[in-house]
Amino acid sequence: MFEFYIPIYYLIHSRLKTKFDLISWQIIFLIPQFAVTYFYLHTRSDIFVQLFLISQLIFHTLYEVGYIENDVITTRDEKKPTLRLNKKSIAYLKKNYSRVIYFKYIIVIFFIGILYWIDSFTSYRLNLEAFLALLVFNRLIFFIHNSIRNRFNIFTFFILSTTKYIFPLVLFVSFETMLVPIILMILIFPFLRTIEIFTLKKYKFKKIANLINNIDRFRVIYYLLCTIGLVVTWYFSHISNNNFQIFIFIAFYFLLFRVATKFLIEKGVYKRDDKTKTNSQYRIK
Repeated sequence: MFEFYIPIYYLIHSRLKTKFDLISWQIIFLIPQFAVTYFYLHTRSDIFVQLFLISQLIFHTLYEVGYIENDVITTRDEKKPTLRLNKKSIAYLKKNYSRVIYFKYIIVIFFIGILYWIDSFTSYRLNLEAFLALLVFNRLIFFIHNSIRNRFNIFTFFILSTTKYIFPLVLFVSFETMLVPIILMILIFPFLRTIEIFTLKKYKFKKIANLINNIDRFRVIYYLLCTIGLVVTWYFSHISNNNFQIFIFIAFYFLLFRVATKFLIEKGVYKRDDKTKTNSQYRIK
């Protein structure tokens, strides 16, 4: 069970259980984050790739602490918990909980030190203080998220989803140009995911679930509207063309992905893992 000490292993083991899930995660997170962050850099060099990967390792290693906290501690108090681990893994993590968590903190601190060291001689000027503040804020919100079980979790989920999506921008992009890409990045993914959270049975928003009805079709419509909305706004707006060009591209990129995913699901090539959804949506197709 020493795999649980390896950074990002727990994410893959508990949340990205199939090759399709892993590929989808890269399509949804890594590629858009890399593209938008690189686009907004004031200074570009070959070292950006290494720095970007280090930032991913830091953030997701810390985020795994929240996942483990949820799967090992929070689920004990839930009537119908979402079980993502087998009994052997649960037993090991319960026995070695503190050891695994502290080891992940050590990894995070070590690689933050690497970032500080690189920042001392690289041409980049990383926003390390803002990045650290975001990490601490994320850990605090995740603790709150795991400590309560009511509709307030929708709000904490939105914050967690947002921090998980914008942290490369916070680290790499200058404060003067950061606001617009952050707002648009939230629109592109965290806002949609939060809408979907309303469809969970435990939150009892049945009317919203009925309105969405088919979640895969809803995603296609959402990104279609985002693409059209960005194109129309770009046409009539005086805002920099560069801001809209990159996000029209990203919105269309997600639209193609959701259309392809819908097609694969309808053809039976891909099926969601119903075993992890004891608190699943209302009967959404």
